[in-house]
Amino acid sequence: MRYHGAMNPARRLSIVFALLLFALPGRGHAYIDPGAGSYLVQIVIAALVGSGFALKLYWKRIRDALHRPKSRDHDAG
Repeated sequence: MRYHGAMNPARRLSIVFALLLFALPGRGHAYIDPGAGSYLVQIVIAALVGSGFALKLYWKRIRDALHRPKSRDHDAG
């Protein structure tokens, strides 16, 4: 009985090629509204503020994880 879980290389390559074909579009002719730039600025600011808040919220855990004291078992020997 043949194991059906593995995919043959030719089929895998054709699936990757098809995904790349849809993921990499050709030329796009579209109008970008001035409000879109403002929206992108808002996204960047929100990401910075959110990451700053998360850093402030978890700072003690991050600091403790980075500065763990060395084990005393190694120093006793």
